Amino acid sequence: MIEKKFIVPAYYKGFVCKGGACRTCCCGGWAVTVSMKEYFSLLGLQCSPELRYKIDGALHLLKDADENRYAQILPAFDGTCPMRRKSDGYCALQCECGEDVLPAVCRYYPRSPRLWPREECCISCSCEKVLEDLIATPEPLTFEEKILAFYFDEEDAPIVAKDVTEERKKCMDMLRDRTFSIMERMDKIILFLFEKGGKTFSLQKTDVALTDILSFYSNSPSIGKECERALANRITLQEAAAALQKKFPQAELWAEKILSNHFFFMKFPYVERNENLSDVALGLAGLFALWTILLADEGVKTAEDFVDVTGRLFRVAEHTRFYKNVAILLEESFRKS
Repeated sequence: MIEKKFIVPAYYKGFVCKGGACRTCCCGGWAVTVSMKEYFSLLGLQCSPELRYKIDGALHLLKDADENRYAQILPAFDGTCPMRRKSDGYCALQCECGEDVLPAVCRYYPRSPRLWPREECCISCSCEKVLEDLIATPEPLTFEEKILAFYFDEEDAPIVAKDVTEERKKCMDMLRDRTFSIMERMDKIILFLFEKGGKTFSLQKTDVALTDILSFYSNSPSIGKECERALANRITLQEAAAALQKKFPQAELWAEKILSNHFFFMKFPYVERNENLSDVALGLAGLFALWTILLADEGVKTAEDFVDVTGRLFRVAEHTRFYKNVAILLEESFRKS
């Protein structure tokens, strides 16, 4: 166990999981992996015969198993975790045996504690409650210190050797400069990253690649349906931005706060430990363009719709190799055009 003073978003202290009230549960559609230690702990867990049957049927050893990624909890036929109770949406494992028996990913998500030049605890934009908290107030995202305890050994904590403070602060400052539109702010950030990487780029150039990006993610279990609809009703980024602003006058404010949280969560701009800032700039451009296009869909009508689509997109953006994939798609599209 470690107990330290962490830098956290100011809303962290009020964050509470929605549990069974969540529209898009965190365990839906994901195959959760567990460590070797967690696997054998679950095998030896004292529990009811009903829960034992679920655990034994769900745990599946991975072919490429290692000590940290040893087994997988296979989803049920409907894509949800077999531990999730149909009656109220709560975890049967936690309800019967307590929080202490949960695998780390289940116990801490959407929180992500990190020990790198500074202790920070991030919260993912893939969680709908996080998004709801972010868009609830107009104030810029701020940070504070909070003493937190986590049940892992310090040597096992995720560590990033690169100190990102200066570059991340520069990007955050540009993002929160409300004298510019959100499109202008994104262009400034992307240009800053490209200049650091020795190239130039404009957000508008993503239009030539949006069809390829939408096609690539049309098979995604998280955003596939949204991408298919966007392909069928293809519009330009500028048209999508105008439609989005008309539907949601607060869209620019929401985008600022959500992206600020995303930058903090992703160790931006060293996303995926990538020091090629030109690739990061391409990934960010693709993320913003795809987000705008998906939200412009006529089926997105309410703040709840906005949150649901955003959460599903950031599930992909923050928990897969999204930045690298999109950078490749953009570069290939530029070569073709």
